[in-house]
Amino acid sequence: MQHIPNLRDERLSKLNQACEVLKDAFPFMADVTRRVVFGESNLGGFFTMIVQKNGEVASCVSFRLHSRGNQMLAEIPFIGTHTRFRCEGLCRKLMTDLERKPNCAWRGGCIVAFASSVGA
Repeated sequence: MQHIPNLRDERLSKLNQACEVLKDAFPFMADVTRRVVFGESNLGGFFTMIVQKNGEVASCVSFRLHSRGNQMLAEIPFIGTHTRFRCEGLCRKLMTDLERKPNCAWRGGCIVAFASSVGA
C-alpha cells in the first residue's frame, strides 16, 4: 500500500525545510529560529512564508503583524535564503509578496532584524 502524504505531513516537512534555511542563514540562532517557525514557548503568532524551487524551500520569512487602530506593524525577525539560491532576489520577492497580500498589508512600518555580516 502506497503512503499518500497528508496536508499536515507536507506542512511539517516545509516548516522543517524552512528551519534548515534559517539555520543556514542564522547559525548562531538556530534554536530561536526553530522556536519562531514552530511557535514554541512565548514565540507564538508568527507565520512563515516560503519560496520554493523544484519542490524545495529556497527562501523563507517569519513574520507576525501587530495592530493598533488602523496602524499595522510587521515584525520580521528572520528572512533568509538557502546558500544555493542566494543572489537571485528571493528575499525581495518574499517582501514584495508579503506587502501585496490584502489581509497582511501594513501601514505603520516594518521591523526587520538583520545580521551585520552574511556569508556568501
